[in-house]
Amino acid sequence: MRLSDMMPGAAISIFAATILWAGPIAAKEISVAGLRTAGWSVVSKEESRRSLPGVAPYENLTRVIQVTTFVLKKGADQTVCEMAYDSQRDRIDETCTSKKNLQ
Repeated sequence: MRLSDMMPGAAISIFAATILWAGPIAAKEISVAGLRTAGWSVVSKEESRRSLPGVAPYENLTRVIQVTTFVLKKGADQTVCEMAYDSQRDRIDETCTSKKNLQ
């Protein structure tokens, strides 16, 4: 039996709830991709990688943290963004800080 047979309109409700939940969060985030789309240029990029012991219950696995730091510039404004990938949590975190009017 399909979900649509048991609950007519459920798929549409789930889809709409996903858009409402994800929409405002995505709109407020500042990201490298969003800044580049807005006309910012990447002036430098540095990558680093750390290997750490795994977190329980995966202590025997190597946990890799890869950090990429971007410096973006638009006119006299500069922004530094850091993107970090955690292999054990399979998660990417991105933070940006703004420094305006460097001239």
